[in-house]
Amino acid sequence: DKKCGWLFCNAYHHIASPEQKAILKENYGYWDDAKVEVVKQLYRDLDLETLYHAYEEQSYKDIMAMKPRVEALLPWSIFEIFLGKVYKRSK
Repeated sequence: DKKCGWLFCNAYHHIASPEQKAILKENYGYWDDAKVEVVKQLYRDLDLETLYHAYEEQSYKDIMAMKPRVEALLPWSIFEIFLGKVYKRSK
């Protein structure tokens, strides 16, 4: 359903076999419920949800580690507002 390029890029460029890449080429980017389900099933097969959660956690830790340097230049509240909108969101 064209919502998350991160999933596609990681699947296509880092995880998928040649056969799975062919499935993505045939089904990704269409407004067809059957094709969308094929892509979602492939993502489930590749366990991309687990990979994404690990990426999200590491990204959050990396951002939080920057807090002392950032606070010297910008109000940290700018980052807190942004993180509140994107960290651990469900959609």
